Amino acid sequence: MNRLLEHDEFSFERVQLSALSILPQCFLQHSISILVDASAEIEIKLGEYCTSVILWRGDMIIAPYRFSIDGGNASRSEFLRVDLNPRLVERIAAQLGSNAEIAPVLGAVDPLAEQTVYELDEAVVDTHISREYLQLLIETLARHLVVNYSISAWPKGRVGGFPKYLLRRTLEHIDRTVDENPSTDQIARVVGIDAQRFARGFRASTGKSFYEYVNDRRV
Repeated sequence: MNRLLEHDEFSFERVQLSALSILPQCFLQHSISILVDASAEIEIKLGEYCTSVILWRGDMIIAPYRFSIDGGNASRSEFLRVDLNPRLVERIAAQLGSNAEIAPVLGAVDPLAEQTVYELDEAVVDTHISREYLQLLIETLARHLVVNYSISAWPKGRVGGFPKYLLRRTLEHIDRTVDENPSTDQIARVVGIDAQRFARGFRASTGKSFYEYVNDRRV
């Protein structure tokens, strides 16, 4: 684990995992991890339940404050990880009049969160970047977390998929272009996601393949 930056309200690090077993643990911060490798297989145990998922580059894991796991397994992989102090998330939630309780998330496809974390990665090694700009990035990420991943915003038990802003944008664009026979590649470009990740995330969010959904909208 390579800690890159630490602050009262957040820490940022690059985490490299060998193929290993994940020990039982309880998270004491809101932890956001973005996969930077091409792919990784993650298995998480919660009591008698076990959830496995193959993540692709850019996919996100959220382990909220006080979330506990009973162990698991991970293939060799590398993540960018941001830990947010619960007090920061509570302050942002109060400003928004929202719930500060965050849902656990495994494998979300979220280009806005992904881009914010990549910008943070660049900012921490640039000596010309001000501390105020770093704080702005962190508060932007915390606000995004509250709006899109509170327990009322993210469906319980969903593995993978889009946050609500991305699903809404996707469905609105499909509705506008449904008579033009839109393709997966076209819609994926509009929302800024690789076509394969888009197709997988769309199915996880809607329960249908992209083409099944488009055909149903034509009826």
